[in-house]
This record gives sequence, C-alpha cells and structure tokens, in this order.
Amino acid sequence: MRKIFYLLFIILFLNGCATTAKKFNTKKENCKQIYIYFTQSKNCLALNFQTYYEDKNEEYEKQHDLILNAISDKIFSNNITNEQGWKTYEDIIMDFRSSKDKAKYMTNAIYRLN
Repeated sequence: MRKIFYLLFIILFLNGCATTAKKFNTKKENCKQIYIYFTQSKNCLALNFQTYYEDKNEEYEKQHDLILNAISDKIFSNNITNEQGWKTYEDIIMDFRSSKDKAKYMTNAIYRLN
C-alpha cells in the first residue's frame, strides 16, 4: 500500500511539472501566432515567463529580458532571421528548464548571444 502511495505521489508531482512547461509552451505559441515577429512579441513572452517562472526571484526576469533584447538585436541587425530568433529562444528556454544552476545558465546564454 505504501508503494502505491509513493507511486501516486510521484506521478502527481511529475504531472504538475509537465503541466507548467506545457502551459508556458502554449502561451509562447500564442505569442508567436499573435505577433508573428519575434521583436514585437517581447512583452508577451516576458509576461508569460514571469507568470510561469516567478518561483525564484527577479533575477531570472532580468536575465530573460536581456536574452529577449539580445535576440531582437540580432534580428534587427540582420544577423539572424525571425525564424532563427524563435528557434534560438525555444532552445534557450528548453535548456533553462533542464539546467541545474538556472542563474548561471541564463548568464551564459546572454554571453553567447552578445
């Protein structure tokens, strides 16, 4: 009986984690559909990031904003296309979720973009 309880707890915990990531991806896709251009969707993406990753502190928000600005700058300077900007952002967020030291990962992502 105890094993069943632990198994049920783990399943519910993993489902909760997956739900947050899935909700964020859905909101991100909504931003992409509404604005099409990455540079116009920065506020939408920032708001969604704050909503789903507010559990730590404002440091992630500031770093996320810097990443959005760095990707937008690359698009404005024609270093990358709009689609490449979306792909870069998606890769960064996916790696952010799986990283153990999230603050360090965000800092490294900012340096890679600049």
